[in-house]
Amino acid sequence: MTISGFFSSELKSVGEAAEPARAVVFVQGLHKWYGMFESLRGVDLEVTRGEVVVILGPDGAGKTTLMEILGGVRTPSSGVVKVFGEDPSCAGEAWHARTGTVLQMWRENSGWRVRDLLEYCAARYASIRTPGCPQPRPVGDVLELVRMTGSAVKRLGALHDGQRRRFDIAFSLITRPEILLLDEPTKDLGPAARGEFHEVIRYLATGEGMTIILTTRDLAEAQRIGDRVAVLMQGRLVTQCAPAEAWMRYPGTPCDFRDLLGHNWKEQPRWRS
Repeated sequence: MTISGFFSSELKSVGEAAEPARAVVFVQGLHKWYGMFESLRGVDLEVTRGEVVVILGPDGAGKTTLMEILGGVRTPSSGVVKVFGEDPSCAGEAWHARTGTVLQMWRENSGWRVRDLLEYCAARYASIRTPGCPQPRPVGDVLELVRMTGSAVKRLGALHDGQRRRFDIAFSLITRPEILLLDEPTKDLGPAARGEFHEVIRYLATGEGMTIILTTRDLAEAQRIGDRVAVLMQGRLVTQCAPAEAWMRYPGTPCDFRDLLGHNWKEQPRWRS
């Protein structure tokens, strides 16, 4: 469940499962058009339970669009997208409880204190949850999990970027999700804040067995925390491999590959003919 979507969530009907038995995420032939521009061009992706999959690519590759579709924020133009066997764009409340979505940095409600906002959200979720949705995770447990107990009385506007990203994760954990979708979670973070974030992700993956999909353009980050890397270029997944092999699948040196990821992709426009 996204933070912004939480405050205006509506109950929806639950779709029928159609994914492979072991796949938590199943994507086949995914295309997304914005007017005449094609952002995603035939993406295929499967993620099994407990995997940490890193979507690696430069700015403009389509990473955010892919994550928004997986999180039910955007509707695909064509193709099949299933998360827990359901189409995210029309999934019900039980599906949203199983899915934690953290998109780009969210800056609203800066006057709230950390604990107060989490308790409010937990209470509201408890009041609207349907049979089959788990009870909210205790706020104290969430704060301890993301190492924010000492920041519980801070106002959101006073948090540094690393703390704010941990708060975003804390919010997403209230509903006890089985999968986390994280869009460029360490973008613009310094080394210390980035390290703090990586520790939280490692614990959620190893200690909680959570399935995690995150996007980045940082090859070192992908190698540090991913079980598998999927390289997205110009709207296509060009390779999926072990993290250590990512640069070897690119026709150039490791420096060439890092340079590509570190700069906006100077692509030819992908327009409808």
